[in-house]
Amino acid sequence: MSANRVLLDALKTDPENPRALFDMAALEFRNKNYEAAEADLRRVWAIAPEEIAPVMVLSNVFESRGKEVQENERDCKGPVSSRDEEIERVSNVPSAKTPR
Repeated sequence: MSANRVLLDALKTDPENPRALFDMAALEFRNKNYEAAEADLRRVWAIAPEEIAPVMVLSNVFESRGKEVQENERDCKGPVSSRDEEIERVSNVPSAKTPR
């Protein structure tokens, strides 16, 4: 029986089991399923706020997601304006508070 199956069975029996949720999040993180890992780690944190491990792993999830976003931006092709161009465009729009 796979680790994933064992954890799913444990969570079916006790959906608030912090250890099973943490272990499931670790599997999800390893498989680069960052959204699911984040959701499970947040649940563990809510159930057992005294535990530091979920917070530490959650920071790794955020770091990995940031790297993933950077890689996707680098691989993006097509007419996408740069952030600086967009900031320049928006900054030239008069504010509602600017006197006319």
